[in-house]
Amino acid sequence: MPNEFVIKNGFISKGDSQITGSLVATSFTGSIYSPKTVTDGTLITSTNSNTLAGSVFVPANTLAAGDFIKIFARVKKTTTLSSTRIRLYVNTSNSLSGATQIADSNASQFLQIASMERTFMVKNVTTNTEGLEAAAIAFTDIDIAGTTLQGSTVQSYSIDWTTNQYIITAVQPNALSESQRLSGMYVMKI
Repeated sequence: MPNEFVIKNGFISKGDSQITGSLVATSFTGSIYSPKTVTDGTLITSTNSNTLAGSVFVPANTLAAGDFIKIFARVKKTTTLSSTRIRLYVNTSNSLSGATQIADSNASQFLQIASMERTFMVKNVTTNTEGLEAAAIAFTDIDIAGTTLQGSTVQSYSIDWTTNQYIITAVQPNALSESQRLSGMYVMKI
């Protein structure tokens, strides 16, 4: 094809010539699902209870066995008075009631913005979504050295992706005087 571009040795190229500048993809072969929200959520104040901060809806049958799912959430705090727990859940309703916790992290009191990222593999579409154990308190399932978080185990979550699901971000400040909100989140099917 006369306008075919390829990635070669880490560079975009056409034939034997390296291309400089930008490449804009006008079509994508494969499957990706990436709902996101970048609108600031409601400010959560005067509580130190675990509180739903925001969610992303995943329609039934969006994920299949063999898919990876990456979840990212960012929380903003108004002060640095206390630490804040950030948790991820999955539920068939947009509620923490009956939800399955799939991740946990603890944002230092010195951070005004904290992010969490987790990657899961759908091994079986109704009974086995595999990821880092929910009890592992960390911002990501990969440490700075690029290896799996040490001391943590893999956990199998029984999530039925053939039904509608919500990926939920919840926050829990350690002080009543700390206020925070969901700054943004995305769910990406890879």
